[in-house]
Amino acid sequence: MVSSAQNQLVNKVESTIADVEGIEAARIVLDGQAIKEINILSHHGESADKLAKDIENTLLLNHGIAIDRNNIKFNRGSSHVVHTRISPIREKIANNGSRLIFRSVKVETSGMDCRVSIALLRDDKEFEGVAHGPYSGSSKQKLIAQATLKALGDCYSGTVFSLEGIETASVGSKDIICTCISLTQKGTDMILTGSAIKSAGQESEAIVKSILSALNRKFHIISRTQPN
Repeated sequence: MVSSAQNQLVNKVESTIADVEGIEAARIVLDGQAIKEINILSHHGESADKLAKDIENTLLLNHGIAIDRNNIKFNRGSSHVVHTRISPIREKIANNGSRLIFRSVKVETSGMDCRVSIALLRDDKEFEGVAHGPYSGSSKQKLIAQATLKALGDCYSGTVFSLEGIETASVGSKDIICTCISLTQKGTDMILTGSAIKSAGQESEAIVKSILSALNRKFHIISRTQPN
């Protein structure tokens, strides 16, 4: 049976691997306390040998773990879609028009190009934002944030949203996505911050939710100025 401490370590290692450029998600299979196998979902066009070397070096540098490259198994993917299950309470909130909630994020890659589409839900209506750009670990984060802000702009007409910054911080045993956004409305500027826990392989969802957490704190200010 896997202990709580061991499970936390596995989650951290999976998260570290998922942050390697070219990798979408990672799952570790244990044999007792040793790593038996690492299953990787990677993008098309990425060299398996290069990714295996990057994983090997990353684990050694960040966790002091030496892994046999033969135990790394690859599956290829050109797109990655995350859908969130909307609870009855959250669905009621969305259908009452009170707050935006996360519907889905889709990340598609082709070579070094990346396309991100975000879907948000409010009042039984879906709002989509799309962003394009070169693919890398840091630029992917910004593309997800930019697509989210475009979806917000689609929902809140007359309000301009901009990304000020995005960072990952460690708090206890958890990795936290922290975002800072600005909005301009009727000549007034406002800076908002939000955060969300990043689970292994779910960085994209955490980025969207961190932005929504920033916005929802000021929802009453934004919503009351919207045209009927």
